[in-house]
Amino acid sequence: METNVNHNQPEAGPQAQKGNKLALLTVLYAPVETYKQFKLQPKFGLKLVILALLMVVFGYLSAVMLPNVLMGDLEAELPPEMLEEDVMATAMLFGAITAAVGGAIGFVIMLLIAALFIFIITKLAQMDLSYKQVLAISTLAQSPMILNGIVSLIFINQTGDLTPVTSLAFLAGEEASLFMFNFLSSIEIFSIWSFVLIGIGLAVFAHASLKKGLAVSLGFWLASAFIVSVFAAWIEGLLPPM
Repeated sequence: METNVNHNQPEAGPQAQKGNKLALLTVLYAPVETYKQFKLQPKFGLKLVILALLMVVFGYLSAVMLPNVLMGDLEAELPPEMLEEDVMATAMLFGAITAAVGGAIGFVIMLLIAALFIFIITKLAQMDLSYKQVLAISTLAQSPMILNGIVSLIFINQTGDLTPVTSLAFLAGEEASLFMFNFLSSIEIFSIWSFVLIGIGLAVFAHASLKKGLAVSLGFWLASAFIVSVFAAWIEGLLPPM
Protein backbone atom coordinates (compact mmCIF):
# COMPACT_ATOMS: atom_id res chain seq x y z
CA MET A 1 0.00 0.00 0.00
CA GLU A 2 1.50 3.30 -1.10
CA THR A 3 1.77 6.27 1.20
CA ASN A 4 0.26 9.31 -0.45
CA VAL A 5 0.90 12.98 0.19
CA ASN A 6 -2.19 15.07 0.90
CA HIS A 7 -2.31 17.15 -2.27
CA ASN A 8 -4.96 19.67 -1.15
CA GLN A 9 -3.38 22.99 -2.06
CA PRO A 10 -3.54 26.08 0.18
CA GLU A 11 -4.84 29.24 -1.41
CA ALA A 12 -2.34 31.76 -2.73
CA GLY A 13 -2.11 34.95 -0.73
CA PRO A 14 -0.02 36.87 1.81
CA GLN A 15 0.47 33.72 3.89
CA ALA A 16 1.83 31.85 0.87
CA GLN A 17 4.22 34.70 0.13
CA LYS A 18 5.42 34.73 3.73
CA GLY A 19 5.84 30.94 3.64
CA ASN A 20 7.84 31.19 0.45
CA LYS A 21 10.29 33.65 2.03
CA LEU A 22 10.89 31.28 4.94
CA ALA A 23 10.90 28.12 2.82
CA LEU A 24 14.62 27.41 3.24
CA LEU A 25 13.97 27.16 6.98
CA THR A 26 10.52 25.56 7.15
CA VAL A 27 11.41 22.82 4.66
CA LEU A 28 13.65 21.36 7.35
CA TYR A 29 10.79 20.59 9.75
CA ALA A 30 7.58 20.83 7.67
CA PRO A 31 8.55 19.74 4.15
CA VAL A 32 5.11 18.73 2.85
CA GLU A 33 3.40 21.97 3.83
CA THR A 34 6.41 23.98 2.67
CA TYR A 35 6.37 22.40 -0.78
CA LYS A 36 2.61 22.92 -1.04
CA GLN A 37 3.08 26.63 -0.38
CA PHE A 38 6.15 26.74 -2.61
CA LYS A 39 4.27 25.18 -5.51
CA LEU A 40 1.93 28.19 -5.60
CA GLN A 41 4.87 30.52 -6.22
CA PRO A 42 7.94 28.42 -7.11
CA LYS A 43 10.39 31.31 -7.27
CA PHE A 44 13.82 29.99 -6.44
CA GLY A 45 16.29 32.51 -7.90
CA LEU A 46 16.82 34.38 -4.64
CA LYS A 47 17.04 31.13 -2.71
CA LEU A 48 19.73 29.88 -5.06
CA VAL A 49 21.67 33.13 -4.58
CA ILE A 50 21.37 32.82 -0.79
CA LEU A 51 22.60 29.22 -0.89
CA ALA A 52 25.51 30.16 -3.17
CA LEU A 53 26.50 33.00 -0.84
CA LEU A 54 26.40 30.62 2.11
CA MET A 55 28.69 28.31 0.16
CA VAL A 56 31.05 31.25 -0.35
CA VAL A 57 31.12 31.83 3.40
CA PHE A 58 31.64 28.13 4.09
CA GLY A 59 34.39 27.89 1.46
CA TYR A 60 36.20 30.90 2.89
CA LEU A 61 35.99 29.64 6.48
CA SER A 62 37.14 26.16 5.52
CA ALA A 63 40.14 27.57 3.65
CA VAL A 64 41.06 29.76 6.62
CA MET A 65 40.61 27.02 9.20
CA LEU A 66 42.05 24.01 7.37
CA PRO A 67 45.60 25.44 7.12
CA ASN A 68 45.51 25.75 10.91
CA VAL A 69 44.69 22.05 11.13
CA LEU A 70 47.39 21.08 8.61
CA MET A 71 50.08 23.58 9.64
CA GLY A 72 52.36 20.90 10.99
CA ASP A 73 52.50 19.12 7.64
CA LEU A 74 52.91 22.40 5.76
CA GLU A 75 55.88 23.48 7.83
CA ALA A 76 57.58 20.17 7.13
CA GLU A 77 56.98 20.26 3.37
CA LEU A 78 57.43 23.90 2.38
CA PRO A 79 60.85 25.55 1.89
CA PRO A 80 61.85 28.15 4.54
CA GLU A 81 61.28 31.14 2.22
CA MET A 82 57.64 30.07 1.78
CA LEU A 83 57.09 30.13 5.55
CA GLU A 84 57.62 33.86 5.87
CA GLU A 85 54.63 35.52 7.49
CA ASP A 86 53.73 37.84 4.64
CA VAL A 87 54.06 35.08 2.03
CA MET A 88 51.88 32.70 4.06
CA ALA A 89 49.28 35.41 4.68
CA THR A 90 49.04 36.20 0.97
CA ALA A 91 48.84 32.52 0.05
CA MET A 92 46.12 31.89 2.63
CA LEU A 93 44.07 34.87 1.45
CA PHE A 94 44.35 33.82 -2.19
CA GLY A 95 43.48 30.24 -1.28
CA ALA A 96 40.49 31.33 0.79
CA ILE A 97 39.07 33.49 -2.00
CA THR A 98 39.65 30.76 -4.59
CA ALA A 99 38.00 28.14 -2.39
CA ALA A 100 35.04 30.42 -1.67
CA VAL A 101 34.35 31.32 -5.30
CA GLY A 102 35.10 27.81 -6.55
CA GLY A 103 32.84 26.27 -3.94
CA ALA A 104 29.91 28.49 -4.89
CA ILE A 105 30.36 27.92 -8.63
CA GLY A 106 30.77 24.18 -8.14
CA PHE A 107 27.68 24.07 -5.93
CA VAL A 108 25.51 25.75 -8.57
CA ILE A 109 26.87 23.63 -11.44
CA MET A 110 26.34 20.36 -9.55
CA LEU A 111 22.83 21.43 -8.60
CA LEU A 112 21.96 22.17 -12.24
CA ILE A 113 23.38 18.83 -13.40
CA ALA A 114 21.69 16.83 -10.65
CA ALA A 115 18.35 18.49 -11.36
CA LEU A 116 18.73 17.62 -15.06
CA PHE A 117 19.29 13.93 -14.35
CA ILE A 118 16.44 13.84 -11.83
CA PHE A 119 14.21 15.52 -14.44
CA ILE A 120 15.10 12.79 -16.95
CA ILE A 121 14.26 10.12 -14.38
CA THR A 122 10.90 11.77 -13.64
CA LYS A 123 10.07 11.56 -17.33
CA LEU A 124 10.91 7.86 -17.34
CA ALA A 125 8.73 7.50 -14.23
CA GLN A 126 5.91 9.36 -16.03
CA MET A 127 5.82 12.23 -13.58
CA ASP A 128 4.44 15.46 -15.05
CA LEU A 129 7.19 17.91 -14.09
CA SER A 130 9.24 20.50 -15.94
CA TYR A 131 12.99 20.94 -15.52
CA LYS A 132 12.35 24.32 -13.90
CA GLN A 133 10.10 22.69 -11.30
CA VAL A 134 12.67 19.98 -10.56
CA LEU A 135 15.36 22.64 -10.19
CA ALA A 136 13.14 24.64 -7.84
CA ILE A 137 12.46 21.52 -5.76
CA SER A 138 16.16 20.61 -5.66
CA THR A 139 17.20 24.14 -4.70
CA LEU A 140 14.87 24.20 -1.73
CA ALA A 141 16.12 20.77 -0.66
CA GLN A 142 19.71 21.99 -0.23
CA SER A 143 19.10 23.45 3.24
CA PRO A 144 20.39 20.30 5.03
CA MET A 145 23.64 20.48 3.07
CA ILE A 146 24.36 23.90 4.54
CA LEU A 147 23.89 22.43 8.01
CA ASN A 148 26.24 19.64 7.00
CA GLY A 149 28.92 22.14 6.00
CA ILE A 150 28.65 23.97 9.31
CA VAL A 151 28.77 20.78 11.39
CA SER A 152 31.71 19.38 9.43
CA LEU A 153 33.65 22.62 9.65
CA ILE A 154 33.20 22.82 13.42
CA PHE A 155 34.30 19.20 13.79
CA ILE A 156 37.41 19.68 11.63
CA ASN A 157 38.41 22.81 13.53
CA GLN A 158 37.99 21.13 16.91
CA THR A 159 39.56 17.73 16.18
CA GLY A 160 41.73 18.10 13.08
CA ASP A 161 40.07 14.99 11.62
CA LEU A 162 39.23 15.43 7.94
CA THR A 163 36.97 12.36 7.80
CA PRO A 164 33.33 13.45 7.27
CA VAL A 165 31.82 13.14 10.73
CA THR A 166 28.23 12.73 9.54
CA SER A 167 28.97 9.92 7.06
CA LEU A 168 30.03 6.27 7.25
CA ALA A 169 33.54 7.15 6.07
CA PHE A 170 34.86 6.31 9.54
CA LEU A 171 34.17 2.64 8.75
CA ALA A 172 36.81 2.70 6.00
CA GLY A 173 40.10 1.45 7.37
CA GLU A 174 43.51 2.69 6.36
CA GLU A 175 43.75 -0.02 3.69
CA ALA A 176 40.35 0.75 2.20
CA SER A 177 40.22 1.52 -1.51
CA LEU A 178 39.36 5.00 -2.75
CA PHE A 179 36.12 3.56 -4.09
CA MET A 180 35.09 2.26 -0.69
CA PHE A 181 36.10 5.47 1.09
CA ASN A 182 34.15 7.67 -1.37
CA PHE A 183 31.12 5.41 -1.33
CA LEU A 184 30.99 5.30 2.46
CA SER A 185 31.49 9.09 2.50
CA SER A 186 28.42 9.39 0.25
CA ILE A 187 26.29 7.63 2.86
CA GLU A 188 25.91 10.86 4.79
CA ILE A 189 22.96 11.87 6.93
CA PHE A 190 22.51 15.41 5.61
CA SER A 191 22.87 14.30 1.99
CA ILE A 192 20.23 11.62 2.47
CA TRP A 193 18.01 14.18 4.20
CA SER A 194 18.38 16.46 1.18
CA PHE A 195 17.37 13.75 -1.27
CA VAL A 196 14.43 12.75 0.91
CA LEU A 197 13.26 16.38 0.70
CA ILE A 198 13.63 16.23 -3.09
CA GLY A 199 11.47 13.11 -3.15
CA ILE A 200 8.80 14.81 -1.06
CA GLY A 201 8.89 17.83 -3.36
CA LEU A 202 8.54 15.66 -6.46
CA ALA A 203 5.53 13.92 -4.95
CA VAL A 204 3.84 17.21 -4.03
CA PHE A 205 4.51 18.95 -7.35
CA ALA A 206 3.59 15.94 -9.51
CA HIS A 207 0.58 14.81 -7.44
CA ALA A 208 2.30 11.46 -7.07
CA SER A 209 2.73 9.05 -4.19
CA LEU A 210 5.45 9.68 -1.66
CA LYS A 211 6.84 6.24 -2.43
CA LYS A 212 7.29 7.17 -6.08
CA GLY A 213 8.92 10.50 -5.30
CA LEU A 214 11.38 8.92 -2.88
CA ALA A 215 12.14 6.10 -5.32
CA VAL A 216 13.20 8.66 -7.93
CA SER A 217 15.28 10.86 -5.62
CA LEU A 218 16.94 8.15 -3.53
CA GLY A 219 17.47 6.00 -6.61
CA PHE A 220 19.38 8.86 -8.21
CA TRP A 221 21.36 9.44 -5.01
CA LEU A 222 22.43 5.80 -4.79
CA ALA A 223 23.30 5.53 -8.50
CA SER A 224 25.27 8.79 -8.52
CA ALA A 225 27.19 7.85 -5.36
CA PHE A 226 28.18 4.53 -6.91
CA ILE A 227 29.17 6.03 -10.29
CA VAL A 228 31.21 8.86 -8.74
CA SER A 229 33.02 6.39 -6.47
CA VAL A 230 33.83 4.10 -9.40
CA PHE A 231 35.07 7.06 -11.46
CA ALA A 232 37.29 8.29 -8.61
CA ALA A 233 38.78 4.81 -8.22
CA TRP A 234 39.41 4.66 -11.98
CA ILE A 235 41.19 8.02 -11.91
CA GLU A 236 43.30 6.84 -8.98
CA GLY A 237 44.34 3.83 -11.03
CA LEU A 238 45.58 6.09 -13.83
CA LEU A 239 47.78 8.19 -11.54
CA PRO A 240 51.36 7.12 -10.85
CA PRO A 241 51.96 5.88 -7.28
CA MET A 242 53.18 8.51 -4.83
